[in-house]
Amino acid sequence: MTILDRLEGAGVTPWIDGGWGVDALLGRQTRAHGDLDIVIEQHQETAARVVLAQEGFAEVPMWFSTAVHTVWHHDDGRALDLHVVVLDEEGGGVYGDEGVYPAEGFEGRGTIGGRKVRCISAPVQIEFHRGYEERPQDRHDVLLLCQAFDLDIPNEYRN
Repeated sequence: MTILDRLEGAGVTPWIDGGWGVDALLGRQTRAHGDLDIVIEQHQETAARVVLAQEGFAEVPMWFSTAVHTVWHHDDGRALDLHVVVLDEEGGGVYGDEGVYPAEGFEGRGTIGGRKVRCISAPVQIEFHRGYEERPQDRHDVLLLCQAFDLDIPNEYRN
């Protein structure tokens, strides 16, 4: 049983974000990943924390940790970033003081290892890859999403 199965079994609705979210949208793993980014609703946070602890994950404070972004590590090397949102009246996910996941961001669907998953949509994934110093994996993810979903390549990724 995967961590996603355990979360869902505890009543948590996870959306996959970040690199695995990109690969889920594409339906295949395209690169190695250092962690799994999961977005959940705030009212499900306690249940998610219980599941993570039961599965052997421990919260690890990082310089970027906030009340809505925690990092969890397992002794076997797995890492998970937990992003906590509050859905607003329009269906957007308010992410603390960090901003808002647009409502259409929660419409993404994909597969990981043959398992259907909810994930952050391609246009929102691309938008979240903007506004900071790009890394090689960012370029990789953005270009693949733009090609697969026939989306415009953002200016900062055109060279």
